[in-house]
Amino acid sequence: MASIVGGHFGRLPDQRDVSTYTLTNDAGMQVTILSWGARIAGCRVPDRNGTLGNVVLAHSGFGGWVADPHYLGATIGRVANRIANAECKLEGTTLELPANDGDHHLHGGHEGFDRKLWDGVIERDADGGQALSMYFESAEGDQGYPGRLAVRQRFSLDDTNTLTIETMARATAPTLFAPTLHPYFNLSGDPTQPVNEHRLQVRAARWMPVDAQGIPTGELADVEDTPLDFRRAMTLGERAYDALLASRGGYDHALVLDDTEGDMRLAAILAEPQSGRRLAIATTMPTLQLFVARDLALGDKRADGVCLEPQHHPDAVNNDAVASPVLLPAARYYARTTFRFDTLPAAADSEEPRT
Repeated sequence: MASIVGGHFGRLPDQRDVSTYTLTNDAGMQVTILSWGARIAGCRVPDRNGTLGNVVLAHSGFGGWVADPHYLGATIGRVANRIANAECKLEGTTLELPANDGDHHLHGGHEGFDRKLWDGVIERDADGGQALSMYFESAEGDQGYPGRLAVRQRFSLDDTNTLTIETMARATAPTLFAPTLHPYFNLSGDPTQPVNEHRLQVRAARWMPVDAQGIPTGELADVEDTPLDFRRAMTLGERAYDALLASRGGYDHALVLDDTEGDMRLAAILAEPQSGRRLAIATTMPTLQLFVARDLALGDKRADGVCLEPQHHPDAVNNDAVASPVLLPAARYYARTTFRFDTLPAAADSEEPRT
């Protein structure tokens, strides 16, 4: 069972207080959540020798989190990823959104969910432990989106070292809602270590080709014979400099997950052989955005991290080939993702975790 300790983390320039919540399970794993952006600010899990290490990139002080330009660990919304030309059709009306990524709309705009202060409530979970719910109400017209949107992001941790994130939302008018969570993983426990030797496996036979600005072309293409083919576990460095990835500076692509959208299923496995740490991601979402950050500036340090973001298809509202992420007032949004940590068997670093 998990227990939660809350506390004061810092104060924003407008004098609002930011809280921190640390979830700890009986196995000793710890996850730290900030009310600023409902974000994962720390995730300490054991390596094969039982030594705890933080496996997500993090800022060293409060100021770094307030100024953070990288969406480190944050809840992203209302819509994750890009909307081409910062506009789309919604219920027959052209919706114009702020362009904060060149000509395009990215991760909810200039002041998306990552730049909002959420309210945290410690709750009792079904196993008798504690869970954390973060609440935020996005106002009518927030970043150009119609309707008032009430969001609940629930974090729970069990004794199998599984972190579960459940997202729930309701809107007062037809709007767009396609959130994600944006942690950067480095399973070595040392963010300055390159991630090239991390091994990744993704259950995705298709991907979404993009132009040089990261906007999907509308095609759903086979991963066969491309550097996006992770159906068999491969190291992240093995094909990182393939010409197909050059326009995006490396991996920054959406992999379309196999199986039925809406069902909970294993999506990806990430492993780091030296530490022995392994992460299995399961989700109800249809797409996994793979983004590999190299030499990321974090204060006076440079860091490497891997983002594996379960989300809706990018720019779906402008793509007839996939479902549009429209949330109607009569509907209740629900999505679930789990991050389960364990260690590799001694003799086989590609063996799948037990489910």
